[in-house]
Amino acid sequence: MAYARIQVAIDDGGNFERALDEALRLAKDTSAQLRLVHVVGNAPMEGNQTNLEFEMDQDAARKAGRAILKRAVARAQQAGVAVEPELIGIRTSQYAAAVLAEAERWAAELLVIGTHERGGLSHLLLGSVAEGIIRHAAVPVLVVRSGEPAA
Repeated sequence: MAYARIQVAIDDGGNFERALDEALRLAKDTSAQLRLVHVVGNAPMEGNQTNLEFEMDQDAARKAGRAILKRAVARAQQAGVAVEPELIGIRTSQYAAAVLAEAERWAAELLVIGTHERGGLSHLLLGSVAEGIIRHAAVPVLVVRSGEPAA
C-alpha cells in the first residue's frame, strides 16, 4: 500500500535517525508528502521552579527542538525529499496525544516512530510515547527499533 502523507515523530533521543531514514525511503519510493513533528512539553520540570526559570527552560527546549528539526530537514533534503517541519508546544507531558492530534489535523495516512526499547522498570516508570501512539492511532504506525538492547 502506498501512503501519500507520512508523519514522522522526531525526538531528541538520538533514535529518530533510523525512523527518519525509513520514512525518507518510503516517501521517496511513493512520492509521499513528509511531515516531521517534534513536541515540546510545557509542564514544569520541578515543583519549586520560578516562572522565570520555567520560561528559560521552555525557551531552551524550543531552541533545541528547532535544532533537531533543522538536522532532520537537512537529512531529508540530502535524500532529495521535501519535508514540512512542525514544532508543537503543549502544556502537559502528553507527547503521544500531541503527535496523534497533529496526525489527525494534517490527515496523515502513516505514522513513523522510533522506539528506545526501554524495558522493565524504566518502561514502567517512564511509560512509552511509542506505546501510547501505537495504542491510540487511527492510522497505521511503523515502529523502527533503535537496534540497541532493551534495558
